[in-house]
Amino acid sequence: MKQVNLRRFSGFTLLEILVALSIVAVGLVAVAKGLVGNVTMTQEVEDRLVANWVASNRLAEIRLERKWRSGSQAQNTVTMAGRTWYMKEQFTTTPDKDLARVDVSVFSDKNTERQSASLFGYITRHKKPKAGGESQDNNGENQNNDNDETGPVEGGEVIN
Repeated sequence: MKQVNLRRFSGFTLLEILVALSIVAVGLVAVAKGLVGNVTMTQEVEDRLVANWVASNRLAEIRLERKWRSGSQAQNTVTMAGRTWYMKEQFTTTPDKDLARVDVSVFSDKNTERQSASLFGYITRHKKPKAGGESQDNNGENQNNDNDETGPVEGGEVIN
């Protein structure tokens, strides 16, 4: 019998190559899943951010409209950041007759099934000033009307 010198045949076997390729493939799949998850999360964060801007803008518009709408509901649409957003507004009475809570919910779909953001604020009933820039409060006392327009409150802060 002829003796075979095994040192001449150096290198990897087919089995070793297949194992190495499968390890690399599993790693690449994990990296791809991570990237897809990151892109999805980035899109969701962007949606929530823009939806919060839409809700905040709507609360500011309600404040500027100066209409008393306690106990009513409304629906609106607005386009921002190249998308159409759907809003529901709920005006709720409070124990203070001159204060109403406004809840603005923003949805990314027309069926209002997927809520993207929700903000609330408070609006005040604006008193009609008497001659001289003064108005009467509930006790019949005259008061200066400069601080009467507080507008909506978000997160416990008065927005002027």
